[in-house]
Amino acid sequence: MALGADILIPLLFAVILITIALAILAYRRWRGTVPGRRGRPKVPSLEPGLVYALPDTQAERAFRVFGVEVARGAKGLVLSRLRPEDLRERYRIGLGVQTQWLSRAYGKEAANPTNLGALAHDIERFVSGKENSIVLVDGLEYLLVQADSDEVVKFVRKLGEIASNHRSKVLLPINPKALQEAHRAPILRDVRAI
Repeated sequence: MALGADILIPLLFAVILITIALAILAYRRWRGTVPGRRGRPKVPSLEPGLVYALPDTQAERAFRVFGVEVARGAKGLVLSRLRPEDLRERYRIGLGVQTQWLSRAYGKEAANPTNLGALAHDIERFVSGKENSIVLVDGLEYLLVQADSDEVVKFVRKLGEIASNHRSKVLLPINPKALQEAHRAPILRDVRAI
């Protein structure tokens, strides 16, 4: 039984389209698994109720993860050493994200880095009652300079309690080169590294 040209051409066209689609899928899968391959790194899926440490010399990865979570609908709060306007410009933080400037300066968006109890209270007030929230604390090394290291360890543990109690996510970018070993172990004990 011979196939007519009017059936053979659409069948051939369908086979070519399926082959192209499978090749694209295989390429995307291969690209995501080759070490050292450039391209957009995958952003991990975060579970609510946890504190995540992001060990990097720069905070860009933490801000990228934060941005993805906010784009997915999370309510965001950023505590940073950068002034709010610089923070928004550098990391393209939207106006819907609340920011606090870790500084001894006075102002509406300034937060005293020596008063860790007040910082924890502000974070808890922000996440309280929100179904989907994320907090990024950029400046842990600065807090260690401004406050007692034992207080910073207590602060990180308090962040864990807050995240757990309110089913929120907390990101802690940490520069391993700037953090002394004596501080690193107690701070990282109760957080999940990504």
